[in-house]
Amino acid sequence: MAGTGNYRLILALYEKHDTYLEFYNFGLKQDTHASNNIFLNNHSLFHHFITYFREKGHPILLKAETAKFECKETNYSEDIHNNWMLGLPNEFEKMIVEQMPVAQIYLNGSLDQVFLTREEAIFVRHYLNGFNLEQIKVKMSNSLDDCKAIVNALTKKLNLVSEKDLRSTLIANRIQKKISFIK
Repeated sequence: MAGTGNYRLILALYEKHDTYLEFYNFGLKQDTHASNNIFLNNHSLFHHFITYFREKGHPILLKAETAKFECKETNYSEDIHNNWMLGLPNEFEKMIVEQMPVAQIYLNGSLDQVFLTREEAIFVRHYLNGFNLEQIKVKMSNSLDDCKAIVNALTKKLNLVSEKDLRSTLIANRIQKKISFIK
């Protein structure tokens, strides 16, 4: 399919399984009436796409299966302390973070092929919160040379000419929001 974006309708099909739900989204650029007709008249073709995507995505699904984790089951209506809507207790948060370590944080938009290491993300969070290299050095228990090396690595990754452009590029690409959860 040529071109992306400007969809007038997103058709979402899903299949419920015992322990998970598969979603398939199709973007249609026609108006709602025409899109409905496309779906109704080509229902088998959409199922063909699903079968194709499942086949092509099988290696990814296998990797996802090995990366999954489980939280203890709870009755959320009776156990307000374990209600995801109200926030999980610290021991649950710690368990999830330990079972799902994040080593690379991929960025969005024009930088979607760029990732920050965990250390770079922590540095950027402090940097965008207004701390200078001397303060960040203390917060991260690093040397000043380590902090300068991170700045150089970020400048190179983001294809910047100088460190001067680093802050504005990070802000313009809304990177602070992307890394706000990193501790």
